[in-house]
Amino acid sequence: MPERGLDAIEEEAVTWFVRLHDEDATDADRAAHAGWLAADPRHGVAWAEVAQLWTALQGAAAPNVVVLPKARAVPPQPARPVQRRRFAMAAAVALMVGSAGWMATHPGLFADERTGTGERRSLTLSDGSRVELATASALSVDFTDRERKVVLHDGEAFFSVAKDARPFRVQAADGVITDIGTAFDVKMAAETVHVSVTEGIVDIASGTGQPVRLMRGQSASYSPTGIGPRQTVDPANVGLWREGRLAFDNAPLPDVLRDLERYRHGRIVVMDKSLSRLTVSGMFDATRTDAALSTIERTLPVRLVRITRYLVLVYPAE
Repeated sequence: MPERGLDAIEEEAVTWFVRLHDEDATDADRAAHAGWLAADPRHGVAWAEVAQLWTALQGAAAPNVVVLPKARAVPPQPARPVQRRRFAMAAAVALMVGSAGWMATHPGLFADERTGTGERRSLTLSDGSRVELATASALSVDFTDRERKVVLHDGEAFFSVAKDARPFRVQAADGVITDIGTAFDVKMAAETVHVSVTEGIVDIASGTGQPVRLMRGQSASYSPTGIGPRQTVDPANVGLWREGRLAFDNAPLPDVLRDLERYRHGRIVVMDKSLSRLTVSGMFDATRTDAALSTIERTLPVRLVRITRYLVLVYPAE
């Protein structure tokens, strides 16, 4: 009987992944999967690839399954181009993320204001303050007689705050930025929130640590581990996204790709954690993300695999 190609095995791996991801998966399913893994060392290769795609797309662990012992060597496979069946595997994993994780990854689903991919919007609040909402962003407004509160659920926004006796506060993740007559930018990126001030003063409070005050030309970031040190920034370079430009100065590659992803439909997935050591400096046109990706591929030791225009995988250069 002719030997099956690796692409057919990848399809089986996707089928197993979907089956074991189902909440109704049984011990018998897991035992059968273990038998499938043990039947051919190439099954472990395909399974690892599907699990890697899922982890990269969803940021979650693979289902609770038996892992093939390392003692079994895998025969080297010849190099081959990305084919329709590889696309089917990647698309299937992406669809799994779309169905299983969409609600969890859209915290601003019921926000007062939100923008789509590539969209920007300017808002004037009831107190006269202006908010410029970046692409793929969401916020809610809660003004009372005592305070003006805005919740940034996702994405990025630039605030130009009107004078008012009530304090103006922006809640983003587990921190609160309090305005003291200012203009500032707030950007959420994974678990980190970046705050940059172009005018006036803001106070940042997060966790149990001491608040940090930022002046014009200063920035700081906070995360669940606390507030980072103050950094100096050029106010002219803050919020360049409002002009359709994205500027980076020694920014980690995954952060840059995450920014670019917000300006295009689909996903850009980093397939190797070692790529987080690479940095990017430069300015890109937010409307030409494909050109930005091509520039990154030319200037950094990375390899881009374009499954479709909606799914780009980023590997270390071979």
